[in-house]
Amino acid sequence: MQKFLHRPFVFKTLAVFTTFLLTLIALELGFRTYYSLSHNSSWLNVGYDIASQARNSFSFSTNDCPFEEQIVLDPDLAYVWNKDSSCLKDRVINKLGLEGEEFPDIKKPDDFYVLLLGGSVAHQLGGYPYLKEELQKIYPKKKIHLLVGAHGSWKIHQNFTLLARYIKQMDLVIMLNGFNEMIKLMNPDYRLELPTIEYSTVLTKKSSLSVYLMSLFYKELDQWEKNHLMHFWSSGAMLIKRTRLSVLDTIQHSKVKKPLEDRYLLDPTMDRAQKFAYNVSQVKHYYHLSYLISQNDHVPFYAFLQPVPALKKDLNDKEKLIVNGIKYLSVDEYRTTYHGLSETLLEMKKEKFPIYSLIDIFSKIKEQRYSDHIHLTQEGYQELSSAIVQTIKKGAKI
Repeated sequence: MQKFLHRPFVFKTLAVFTTFLLTLIALELGFRTYYSLSHNSSWLNVGYDIASQARNSFSFSTNDCPFEEQIVLDPDLAYVWNKDSSCLKDRVINKLGLEGEEFPDIKKPDDFYVLLLGGSVAHQLGGYPYLKEELQKIYPKKKIHLLVGAHGSWKIHQNFTLLARYIKQMDLVIMLNGFNEMIKLMNPDYRLELPTIEYSTVLTKKSSLSVYLMSLFYKELDQWEKNHLMHFWSSGAMLIKRTRLSVLDTIQHSKVKKPLEDRYLLDPTMDRAQKFAYNVSQVKHYYHLSYLISQNDHVPFYAFLQPVPALKKDLNDKEKLIVNGIKYLSVDEYRTTYHGLSETLLEMKKEKFPIYSLIDIFSKIKEQRYSDHIHLTQEGYQELSSAIVQTIKKGAKI
């Protein structure tokens, strides 16, 4: 054993590993010093507070619970929550893989079923009591069940699929969309129906041993960062994370995402404007189908365009930091595209389609209402609930 420990390669290996660890620590300290000297000292705390608030109200990926362990594939909806995941043991997941109470197969006469459809904003909205409480005020004699047909990154075609399955049991349908559809429009080479990254992440884990082994290694590195780099949101730690995520994404794209994406490619002879227009027409198409089947079963239907921080809000300092800090999105493109999409969709009112804008509901509010680039604070969700129900209460005359 002693001879083994004195072998030169052992010392070289230990020296290299020690140097690596010291370099990481030096990077961390260097970045922390840099930001403390050249930036407002609240910069890191703001980022941390915002992220913590968002994680408390939604199941984001974390070091201990990567997103691919929280979801499972679904043949109709692309992906849903994995009710058997230990990461979600404290959450109420129904048999559909959605959060909340079970969807009914038989409509009971004394119950009033409200279906809330959308993406992560709708999912978070349904997690608070405010919408149900506001609805109870206008339906005081009804036993209201708020069914949350929403999931992170879901788009309108997934909402339509769920609606078509359960419309006969519903008494009211509320759709809250806009942002996820806009994100898709900003990459118009693919059809609107292309599943988002969450879908391919699960496929990759199940199909690629190399990615799985790398993820185990990076999970250990996550724990090391947590224990030794002092702060997750510091730039040193983020630099490491971005580097390794780019490596994983390259492997994912070549193994799974590229073949998946190819199935949804639009005709390459179409120019960008034609592709954009096609996907906008698809958004409108799913809106019309949703309204049509609701009318057929005599179920009141309301479509709302969700508010976004890039439009019609006097942002405070924290909110400005959020909007300006979007890594994958140009703020100007964000603002221009969402404005254009919302104006186009609101033109459907001319066809007597029940669509309403909530984009300006925070226009006169100075306080923070956004917890990140799209999700709201608790006060924001309370005011959003009130705005939705006020529209319904008025009978939504177009």
